[in-house]
Amino acid sequence: MTGFSVRPALAGLALLILQACAGQPETPLEPVDWNAPLAGRSIDEILAAPDRGIDAAKQPVLMARERVGVRVVDVRGPGTWRTTLDHVHRLSRAERLDDAEVARAIEARAAELPAPYLFELARRIVEADPQRGLYWYALGQARTVYAGARCADPSVRANIQATLIDLKPVSEKARVETFDNERLYARILQQVRDQGPITDTTASPWWICSSGQRTLNAARRGETLAKGDWLLPRADWPAARKAARDHLDAEIARALRAAAQ
Repeated sequence: MTGFSVRPALAGLALLILQACAGQPETPLEPVDWNAPLAGRSIDEILAAPDRGIDAAKQPVLMARERVGVRVVDVRGPGTWRTTLDHVHRLSRAERLDDAEVARAIEARAAELPAPYLFELARRIVEADPQRGLYWYALGQARTVYAGARCADPSVRANIQATLIDLKPVSEKARVETFDNERLYARILQQVRDQGPITDTTASPWWICSSGQRTLNAARRGETLAKGDWLLPRADWPAARKAARDHLDAEIARALRAAAQ
């Protein structure tokens, strides 16, 4: 993602070995079955109750899991970065869900769901309707930047890019479509920049603010994060909107360069 530097050690993507958190209790996670968590549940139930606790204190929790044969721990729980991304991956990989039904449900909740769900919406519709799919793909990027730029912990900025890296399997169809339709994509980016509901969201930015070093340290120590520890004051939010617009400007310039080649 243009506009934010990618640091060598990403606070969220870099999985932490158990020894790094020695002495702190953690909850074991069961092996992932990409279908089982969604089995027998309606799409309304799957998408229910996103975290809107924008004014709430947070008590992050460490959870342990196996990753490529290594036992690691990271911050998890309802509404957190890692849990949100894993839920989108489950939704993407589930085999028994209807594309049209999922797309309608996410679109109806687009103002309240965290930005990663918009990438799944784009994935479900971009082949049948490239213009509409690319719109949600672009809006998902802008809202990811907007959410991350409202976090009080500067280390979260690196995880704006880490989010797109993690969601590459979900966003692959939309990204390929941009390569084939750069001029269309540039127009859609301009539409999102000038008229899109970038800030019209009730989703708590905790979904990405929870990925930073400050949250990890609080989880290690068993501490609670006050609102001001993880979220910038509302007076600073216009700068976050500008960051989202700057990202879109950079993407527009890139798309137009690609189209001219």
